[in-house]
Amino acid sequence: MNARYDLVLRGGEMIDPAQRVRGRFDVAISKGKVAAVAPSLPADAGGFNVDVKGMLVVPGLVDIHTHFYNKVMLLGCDPDTSFLPVGVTTSVDAGSSGWRTWAGLRDFVIANSRTRLYAFIHLSGVGLLPPELTDLSQVQVEETAECIAADRDVIVGIKLRVTSPGGTGEANAIPALEKARETADRAGSRIITHVGRSPIPLAQVVERLKPGDIVTHTFHGFTNTILDERGRVRREMVEARSRGVLFDVGHANVWFDAPIARAAIEQGFMPDTLSTDYTSQERTAGRTRYMITLLDVMSTFLALGMPLDRVISAVTDRPAAAIGKGGQFGSLKVGMPADIAVLELADRPVTYRDNNGQPVEAGRTFQHVITLREGAKVA
Repeated sequence: MNARYDLVLRGGEMIDPAQRVRGRFDVAISKGKVAAVAPSLPADAGGFNVDVKGMLVVPGLVDIHTHFYNKVMLLGCDPDTSFLPVGVTTSVDAGSSGWRTWAGLRDFVIANSRTRLYAFIHLSGVGLLPPELTDLSQVQVEETAECIAADRDVIVGIKLRVTSPGGTGEANAIPALEKARETADRAGSRIITHVGRSPIPLAQVVERLKPGDIVTHTFHGFTNTILDERGRVRREMVEARSRGVLFDVGHANVWFDAPIARAAIEQGFMPDTLSTDYTSQERTAGRTRYMITLLDVMSTFLALGMPLDRVISAVTDRPAAAIGKGGQFGSLKVGMPADIAVLELADRPVTYRDNNGQPVEAGRTFQHVITLREGAKVA
């Protein structure tokens, strides 16, 4: 008898927040797509069968904030060797290139990677390079909007860094935000805004953001954090969320403060998306290492009190929707691409530390088992 499916993952605990489904299921794959999901499929249904009992079977992970302009930008990592081995099947570059340098990222990295890749392009035409936005002559609104329009299938928005030193600097923080708003509106796109070390109050940042725009490095511990002097999440952040602004982690160690994240979560202010800000370097200018995997970030926020289903959602369906790709991936619905991460939630305690050395004690941590990309095992 010929097998009905190419591969069946048998007996794992499937968590698919997009469908609000959680339970023990067999997941069948055929021709690179999810072909069937059932509590039990016939023993001879799969050409290959993999026993994943005791494991989590989740959609391929989505890391919405990374840097992968490999071999061009100093911080650019290799996407396939960096992401696939930890279950990440979709990654988004956060502004490594601008409109002037975009073609190289598109043609030499995105087009030649097994990982599904998208990008925010930098408001600065040359991308994440000095003088960045401290010199607004680097900004060309019309050209940037045209670049987005020409490659809208892979460019998902505009990146700017409201930060000092570097980024916008203090003098150009508001003018750069206004340029970003003008560009995004002209292109019909979204903004992702770095707010670590913001030289201006966050209220002045979020008041210029619209529904679907994203704040990244939400839980940094430098100037102008999301907490007020009483340790409460600022009213402006709550109001921004209520009108559709999204909040992303962008961890990178250096942009993560454990007490701030813990306080925000205790107040019910959880991140919409978990991300790494993954780069190729372990240290930058003597600061805490930038390389942290998405599994580490997931384990950290699980330990901080995010429910398991919410953690999985923040690395699957929520980031897919945040970049305008909801329904294309980030779910194990029948007919979707068979991008799948098989993980173990193990009793392996790890002490994670933030930029200031403050600990987060994780009693359970996510461990990689298998990565499937369109049904093929890639890690």
